[in-house]
Amino acid sequence: MLAAFDCPREFWDSSYAPGKWTVRQILTHIADTELVYYLRFSKAVAEPGTAVEAFDENAWARLEAATRSPSATRAMFDAVREALISRLRGLDDAALERTVAHPERGALSARAILGSASKHGPHHAGQVLAVRDGKPWQPPV
Repeated sequence: MLAAFDCPREFWDSSYAPGKWTVRQILTHIADTELVYYLRFSKAVAEPGTAVEAFDENAWARLEAATRSPSATRAMFDAVREALISRLRGLDDAALERTVAHPERGALSARAILGSASKHGPHHAGQVLAVRDGKPWQPPV
């Protein structure tokens, strides 16, 4: 997954298909969403039963994609992922079953949030690597 952040800069304004996000937008989205997962996970384990918000991923992808440097995007992802892993250490199974309320998805357990976080980056990394390799991208089955 981290190989996506090493995609050569000449591809950063390219997309895997017409009308789809550019590599820059995809990587910004991966980093931003990592932050959202971290916040949701933290609320679930520390404040079970509280509400979390949905977010407009397209609006977020446009927000800083043109101005945030590639190194800042990578640093953000790395720091938030490290913080998530650190927060996970020492938690027992009961803590991972604590939930938050999502307006679209209903109750989300800390465990489910971790599952989403573990799948999200690799999904989008496939899009970035398709651009880099000049191949069409197909969603995994």
